[in-house]
Amino acid sequence: MLAIKDAQQLAKLAQPEAAQEAAKYAAAYQAKVNKVVRTGNKEVAQVVDASIDDARADLVKFVKEATKQAPAGSEAFVSAFKTAFESSLQQCDQVRATATDAFANFEKNVDAALANIQG
Repeated sequence: MLAIKDAQQLAKLAQPEAAQEAAKYAAAYQAKVNKVVRTGNKEVAQVVDASIDDARADLVKFVKEATKQAPAGSEAFVSAFKTAFESSLQQCDQVRATATDAFANFEKNVDAALANIQG
């Protein structure tokens, strides 16, 4: 449509064959956009998931090393620390679940937006 320079070209575009061709082109373009969005969404989700796994593993390693070298008589403190640490690990799992939900909702929103465009 951006290439239209006169009324004659606009009349050709308004013909059913031209409209069908434009609809096919738009549908193909929409399919490409959908594929790009889904691929990008999956890649971002994988990076977030891997980052959470790495952070969790680093924290577990740090806590094991730190509590292993705790001085005698600090058992109560170590126990409280481990309880707080376990709670933080649960927060990592909640972040993962929230991220997963966000990516799923993003895909649903893209699907809805593309369906509106088709409609």
